[in-house]
Amino acid sequence: MPRSLAALAQSGVSRTRWRFLTNPVRRLIFFLARPYFAALLREIHRTSASSGARAEAPRGVDQKLIDTLVAQQHALSDRLATVEAQRVTRAREEDERAREREQAAQERARELSRLEGPASYSQAGEDRICAYILGRIGVAPGAVRYLDVGAALPVGDNNTFLFYEAGGRGVLVEADPEYVDQYARERPRDTVLQGAVVPAVLAASESIRFHRTVDRGWSTVLDERATLARQLGKDGPGGETLTVPTLALGRIIEEHFSTTGLDLLSVDIEGLDAAVLDEIDFSAAAPQVVVVENPFDTETNRFTESDLPALRAAGYTRYASTHINAIWISPRVAARLTF
Repeated sequence: MPRSLAALAQSGVSRTRWRFLTNPVRRLIFFLARPYFAALLREIHRTSASSGARAEAPRGVDQKLIDTLVAQQHALSDRLATVEAQRVTRAREEDERAREREQAAQERARELSRLEGPASYSQAGEDRICAYILGRIGVAPGAVRYLDVGAALPVGDNNTFLFYEAGGRGVLVEADPEYVDQYARERPRDTVLQGAVVPAVLAASESIRFHRTVDRGWSTVLDERATLARQLGKDGPGGETLTVPTLALGRIIEEHFSTTGLDLLSVDIEGLDAAVLDEIDFSAAAPQVVVVENPFDTETNRFTESDLPALRAAGYTRYASTHINAIWISPRVAARLTF
């Protein structure tokens, strides 16, 4: 045994621990095993102190080597602490970014699930076209304010339910009282007005006769329209005539949308659509998008496109037609609609 190792053994430091200090590879391994290295240093300090501390270190023990190792161990400890603090900070920042990404992804998924549910609730995709138009000018589906005149079914064949489902709200107007309970169940956020929207010439009294046909899509206040429904097989013994209140479209817009604005107006009142639009003051409250049912031609058994002079005079542009309905956009929307 070399003299240095013998002297170290007499001082109480084992040969194995000394080799950890003198072998470079083992020193590296020992640096990585910090708790064990700390225990070794404590034993070296203990044996040094019992032999007279630094001034009288045991023979064979290089005090400078011990001091160097202690300094390296302290530096390594500081470095490891810094690295660990940086790792913790990065981990927290990454966790925060991951949460933000997850929240954004969930919000996008919710938005897509709302808009990628059924292809459309309308008869021919009108609600999707309106959602596209309004989206291009910055109106999200959940922010849409709508007025649905002749709303009929609360969900199917309906031009506004897509927006209700996304969080929007508005006013539903329907002459048939049978739908009122369905609206309460299916669309509780909406305001419901039960009555027939008619032009002023038919609103001399506060009520009017309403022909509820077997095919509810042909229900009307016009006698000639009810006769046509019977001729086309849309009505029969199951139909009936009711008395319902009359309502004015302009007043509804003024009372319910003068402060919030009106994004979407849908009108489907079986033959009176153009007449009630003629009486709207578009300079006071102009809906951004208007959906109007096209006239039905009995000779060709097809819908035909109406020019709707009232909308033309107010500067509206016919944006699209689905055969059943025409979709018009206001001058303000036309100016902002970019491609």
